[in-house]
Amino acid sequence: MDEAEAPDNKEPDTAESPASQDNGPEPDEPPETALDEPPETTLDEPPETAPDEPPETEDAQQSQDPSTEVEQGAFPPEVTAPLDEETAGGPEHSRFKPSPRTAVETSARRASKFRRSTSGVQSLQETLKEKQARFKEAREGRKMKINSAYKYIFEVLADQLVLDITTVEELILDGPTLEACESFFAKGGSRTLKFLYQEGEAPGIECGRAIPGVLKGTKMMKLYIDESQDKFKGLCLFFVRARNDIAVNVKSMHEDTYFSVLDGSEGLLLGIKNIITNVFLPAILATSNWGALNQTKQGECEKQSFTETLNRYLSFLDGARVSIEGTVQLRKIDYIDFAKLQSFEEVTAAAANPDTLHQLEDVLMIWYKQIEQVRFLSICCDE
Repeated sequence: MDEAEAPDNKEPDTAESPASQDNGPEPDEPPETALDEPPETTLDEPPETAPDEPPETEDAQQSQDPSTEVEQGAFPPEVTAPLDEETAGGPEHSRFKPSPRTAVETSARRASKFRRSTSGVQSLQETLKEKQARFKEAREGRKMKINSAYKYIFEVLADQLVLDITTVEELILDGPTLEACESFFAKGGSRTLKFLYQEGEAPGIECGRAIPGVLKGTKMMKLYIDESQDKFKGLCLFFVRARNDIAVNVKSMHEDTYFSVLDGSEGLLLGIKNIITNVFLPAILATSNWGALNQTKQGECEKQSFTETLNRYLSFLDGARVSIEGTVQLRKIDYIDFAKLQSFEEVTAAAANPDTLHQLEDVLMIWYKQIEQVRFLSICCDE
């Protein structure tokens, strides 16, 4: 009986531990320790670290050894991820003590930016060199087109501008194209070819050459073909040919083409008036071979009418130039304040004053004479 009852009265070993007898809970209360937690330590033993807080020695090793995290796949080699409080040993460590891996990656990013900036400068330099080579090649292509017809044009221009032929050639090659010259020389092409010689901005690398002592953006004398981007204010040197049904013959080019210069340095209207007065009108008056007009009386009247038309046109140019320059202006009156004659009441009061009315009549006569002078000049130009 005693042996059979012994197993029933025997208590588990865990309930008879010294810790449970001295400091444990009441018998009717369940034990506080969980199955997956380690046993509680006695008072004589040092307290162990809580299970949710890893030891500081392991955290320090993990934070000081970046290769461990990379090998385990926590962070990729090229990406920087922020460390949380658990892996960095708490907020104090993650905030004020960055890991060596972060400093290494920061320096790597700076080096990468420096390499990118250096490579960008190198690529820009290569692009400029490529552009210079391309523009230089285009200039050489234009130079290869120069033949005897071009040489004749260059000689005439050099003689008129008091420059050497090489300088004239270089100034023309600074332009982007020679299509205007090609059209003038070709069959069925243009009848006129003009060059504008005036001051303009120095060309850049697009001209295909480096001009000694001249920087881009500064002013220099340039020779434009056919047209200019700036306002015309220099010399216009032009060639005209009577026939364009055949190509220009180099041998007879000096006979088949006409050359003249229009000086627009003091204004275009004055330049046109001077070239008509000094060149065309004397040539017309000196011409005796009028063909069929010399054989009839009606022809003589036609010749006279033509010269009179030219003279009226010259008078018109004078009047237009004077009007554009602003020399024809109504006289400014200082002794009358016209700002006080704006409303109907002010005008009525001025009309009731004999002295003011007399002054206004004098001003009216002065302006009337000026307007009549301009009107008379316009009628003369129209006739």
